[in-house]
Amino acid sequence: MPPWTWTKCIFKSEEVINVYRKSTSGDCAGIYSLICELENKSLPYGSFSAIYENQMSDSRYYCLVYEADGKIAAVLNMRFEGQLHHAEYIG
Repeated sequence: MPPWTWTKCIFKSEEVINVYRKSTSGDCAGIYSLICELENKSLPYGSFSAIYENQMSDSRYYCLVYEADGKIAAVLNMRFEGQLHHAEYIG
């Protein structure tokens, strides 16, 4: 389990409002679009959204989004797991 939490960081740059925040259930469609663009193909949305919702309630996963002017522009999806060679939970 991550030893920290991050809810929101807002800053303004040249009249653009930029926000880094923990993702919510309402972000699924925007994150889906970014992942499909990254993979250069359409993924099955039903499967994607089911996995996304499962990860949202699993403390081993932490998802951050970056918004520029209210639109999701980037995503960072991290998985934390216990690793024997570190004897710690590592992301």
